Amino acid sequence: VGRLLGPAIGGVLIAVVGVGTVFWVNAASFLAVIVGLLLIGQPVNPAVDRPEPSRHPVRDGLHYLRTRRDLQAVVLLVAMVSVFGQNFRVVFPVLARDTFSGDAATYGYLTSALGLGALAGGFAVATRSVVSPKLVAFAAIGFAVMNVVVAVVPSLTAAIGAIALLGVTNVGFNTLSRSYLQLYTAPELRG
Repeated sequence: VGRLLGPAIGGVLIAVVGVGTVFWVNAASFLAVIVGLLLIGQPVNPAVDRPEPSRHPVRDGLHYLRTRRDLQAVVLLVAMVSVFGQNFRVVFPVLARDTFSGDAATYGYLTSALGLGALAGGFAVATRSVVSPKLVAFAAIGFAVMNVVVAVVPSLTAAIGAIALLGVTNVGFNTLSRSYLQLYTAPELRG
């Protein structure tokens, strides 16, 4: 909800009170989160037999990864998408201002569309009971395609729709890839 409403409210506030004030409001909003985290008590966990932690966890993890081609493929996809695809948000202000001759409110529309798509993507992924490397690859391809579509859409309305789908595919890929890595890695190697 914050990812959906926050940018929209931020865009309107920037237009009304200016960027500086919005930065201060945003900073103050983090205080509530910090106080909430401080108020959370530590759960009492029953004693669980756990193996001795490794003295070389990175080396052990890389060795394990060499034995699992499925995990290698997913890690490679995550690395590629992280390096080449996840920086799409940095062009939203330029897209709003230069491509669509908009202002802070336009930027708010674009980021709200992303948030709405992310919410829909979260619900869509939550319906999956099985995750496979093929599904992760399909989600990565969908995310790449939506990045290209956002880059070439001719109107603000089309951009809002495309960015919503970008949010769906972004959350879909991120959730599916991380889920696969957690579900199919040996329990003693999970971080």
